Amino acid sequence: MSAELRLLLRDLRLAQELSQDELARQLGISRQSIISLEQGAYLPSFPLLINMIQFFNCDLEELVEGLRADIEQLPSEVNSTQKFLGRAEWQESVGSPTGAINIRETETNYEIIVQAPGFKENKLNLEFSGDTLTISGEIPAVREELPKVYIRHEWEASSFSRSIRFASPIDESEVEAKLADGTLTIHVPKMPPAKQKVTKIEVKK
Repeated sequence: MSAELRLLLRDLRLAQELSQDELARQLGISRQSIISLEQGAYLPSFPLLINMIQFFNCDLEELVEGLRADIEQLPSEVNSTQKFLGRAEWQESVGSPTGAINIRETETNYEIIVQAPGFKENKLNLEFSGDTLTISGEIPAVREELPKVYIRHEWEASSFSRSIRFASPIDESEVEAKLADGTLTIHVPKMPPAKQKVTKIEVKK
C-alpha cells in the first residue's frame, strides 16, 4: 500500500471499542487478516471493502485515507466504481455486491447469507477445513464464436471466495446450503455440548 493511501480500519475499530477478534467475527475473516489490514500490508478485496463500509456505516473516503490523491492504488473494481458512478449510484450499488455476506448466530447455529447473483448450484463450492468454511464461486467468461460489436460491455467472468472461521465447534454433517433467487443461504449447526459422563461407584463393605 502506498504511503499516501492508508486504510483507517484501526481508527474506526477503536472508535467503536471493538477488539480485533470481535471485528474479525463481524466481518467473517481471521484476526490475522485484521492485523495485516491495520498494518497496511495490503488493501482489502472489493467485497470486504463493501462489508467494512456497511458495518461502520461510513463513506469510502472515511475508510481509505488519501483516496482522492491516490485512487489508482485501489482495486480495479473500486477504482472504476469511484471514477464512473455518481455518489447516489455508489451508495445504491453497495447493497448487493457478488460475494457480500451476512452472518447471524444463535445459541444452536450460524446462518450465513451470501449474495451470488447469476451463479448456478454447480458453480458454487463449499469446503470445511478445520474450523473454517470457505465459500467460492466462479462464472467463466462467455466464449463467442463470431465477433460482435458492443455499444457497452460490462458482463465479464465473475468469481469470489470468502472464508469464515467459527468460534464454536461445528456439526459438519448437518450443514445445509440452498440457492434461491441469487442468494445462497447456509445453515451451520453448532455441535451440541458433550453430555457429562455419569459413573456409578459401588460402595463396598
